[in-house]
Amino acid sequence: MEDDPGWNARRRQVEAAEHNGRMEGREISAATRELAEEYISGGFDADELVAKVKERYRHG
Repeated sequence: MEDDPGWNARRRQVEAAEHNGRMEGREISAATRELAEEYISGGFDADELVAKVKERYRHG
């Protein structure tokens, strides 16, 4: 994982998004954290992560 050149960049992106959310009084759910971890590991790209999170909250 950490030997993947994009891993650190994806990790930083997720950490920045989480920080921004906390600054706005929001916390990431366990389900969204699982999706973020899959994204960090290279399971899918950022666009797909956003789509998956939107879909999750669209349907509760």
